[in-house]
Amino acid sequence: MSVDLLARYRDYVDAFNAHDLRALEDHLHPDVVFEWDGVMPDLVGRRAFLDFYRLACDHFDEIIRPRVIEVGDDALRAWIDTELRIVRDWPDCPIRPYAAGEIHHIAGEVAYRFQGHRIAHIA
Repeated sequence: MSVDLLARYRDYVDAFNAHDLRALEDHLHPDVVFEWDGVMPDLVGRRAFLDFYRLACDHFDEIIRPRVIEVGDDALRAWIDTELRIVRDWPDCPIRPYAAGEIHHIAGEVAYRFQGHRIAHIA
């Protein structure tokens, strides 16, 4: 399954970077949990994830680039470089206030757990 998992993850990244909500929906388990590690409240459920992502896309142009990917049986860990370009002010963003024109580069590790072919947990 690990080869399929890697291919599925790469498809997810492509959908995320393209802001393709329909494709993202297919990659997420209905009960997906996205843990924000205290940065903002966790997103619970595919609808919550997609609602937040839709709102974020109105304010951000976010591109993620996995540098290193480790694949397990039903999990994947990726070291990701993120470029976040703020295209519209978002003073009440739950992460922190953002202003149009800001550009942020963030590097970090993200763990994904899959249930079947869908992402069930992101932390």
